Amino acid sequence: MKNINHNTKFNWFFINVILFAAYPVLYVFEFNQQYLNVHDIFLPILIIEIFIWIIWVTVFIFYRSVYRASFVASLSVVWFFTHYFPFNTILNSLFVTNQVKELIILSTYALFPLIFFLGIYISDKKLRAVNNFLNITAVILCIFSIYSIVSYQVKAGLNSKLPVEAVQTEEMPEVLPDIYYIIPDAHARSDILEELYDIDNSDFINFLKDRGFYLAEKSYTNYPQTILSLSSSLNMEYHEGYDRKSRDAGLVIRKIHDNIFQKKLEALGYKTYSFATGASATEKKNVDYYLGPKGTFNDFHKVLLRMTPLSNISIRLINYTIFNSHRSRILYTFENLPEVVKEDGPKFVIAHIVSPHFPFVFDQNGREVLNEVSFILHNSGYTSPCESNKDEREYNQKKYSDYYGDQLIFIDKALQITIDKILINATRPSIIILQADHGPSLYYNYNKYNGSYLKERFAILNAYYFFDKKYDDLYQSISPVNTFRVISNQYFGDSLELLPDKSYNTLKAFPYAFIDITDNLEDKLLK
Repeated sequence: MKNINHNTKFNWFFINVILFAAYPVLYVFEFNQQYLNVHDIFLPILIIEIFIWIIWVTVFIFYRSVYRASFVASLSVVWFFTHYFPFNTILNSLFVTNQVKELIILSTYALFPLIFFLGIYISDKKLRAVNNFLNITAVILCIFSIYSIVSYQVKAGLNSKLPVEAVQTEEMPEVLPDIYYIIPDAHARSDILEELYDIDNSDFINFLKDRGFYLAEKSYTNYPQTILSLSSSLNMEYHEGYDRKSRDAGLVIRKIHDNIFQKKLEALGYKTYSFATGASATEKKNVDYYLGPKGTFNDFHKVLLRMTPLSNISIRLINYTIFNSHRSRILYTFENLPEVVKEDGPKFVIAHIVSPHFPFVFDQNGREVLNEVSFILHNSGYTSPCESNKDEREYNQKKYSDYYGDQLIFIDKALQITIDKILINATRPSIIILQADHGPSLYYNYNKYNGSYLKERFAILNAYYFFDKKYDDLYQSISPVNTFRVISNQYFGDSLELLPDKSYNTLKAFPYAFIDITDNLEDKLLK
């Protein structure tokens, strides 16, 4: 039996093991925290810690040296989360096919055993010095990341507090209706569907009218991005006073999570509900009841996976897992939204359904769709087919149009079933707002002010159901910024002035570089 190396006495050998396991998660979170919640980091860190300690224990069993085990475990996690980028960057610059790139990167796994061989043949004395260096490196890296995260979160907390008077209602209303805010992401208006996608959704529109909905058939969204649109509608105001050069999307994301209208209802005794979206920016967990399927991947998990060799070993398996998670969340929302109706007391329910927005995972009948074009559109980094290169643009636009149309048809069917169930199950007065955050992006470019068909992106589905059918204060061109102003005035005794219905375009990289394009919304499409 081998003797245990004297280095097993208590020391700080484990510091780099713990910290190198946590650092990749902290690093990704640090540079994306404006879109994320702090609690998103804990599960990935736990999983990585478990795996790195499995490696540590395995090496220690064979070699009885804490320094060898720490060296191999720490370098393994560093290799796992860093080797992909340089190879992928080089291969992309060479314009090799995806199959060749996958084969070359797979061959780099031959480098992994070198870590073990180095750990075996380096002397204990040298490994101890290396271990000390790794400890210092890991501590410094984590301190910088944690400092950045804490600084941002403290600043975010100070900037997110709402004035008390903004959420107060003068007196308790006689009736507290349930309010369902359903946001089918990127659902175009009927005229756009017919013009660009050759879709006649009159059956869906007639269904809504038959159920007593008011259709704002000339409605435009105020902003072309989800975070800008929802933060504006829920706070009943336009975005003003931001630095046009700021890239900090967190400024408005925090206003989604901590918004005036929700606070107003909570002060009146409402219970709040939200459904999982998978998109961290709209993953509203500061509610009484957060609902979603278990064991699904969100955006943060996806980014972490794509940092690793797993993104090339089993890209289709990972895509399937991510897309299946996306499908599961959407189906869960449709199935469980009518069940919330049965809960006692006044309710405010937010259901951001990230569809018919891509990725395209449903056909017209809700069957699973898994196709390479959908993966390309989802993974390529651009968010519109018109941003792809010239050779691929026409093909991607045709596929986008087909898949978007099919998915929208299914979403409309699912919405009909869900709305009927809500109305049937309702035992309390109910308000339903069915409102897209923006339109699709077949001819919309996120990165340029010109060259887009603005009407496609800004013309939205916008429908209202009021239990008393009193629609006098609604009008055909009402925009989201005035939605909850009307409701606050009509049902909560407020006297809020309706704002002019304006639309502002912006850039993906600079979300606050607003340009008023209200007068350009009827401009013709130039192909």
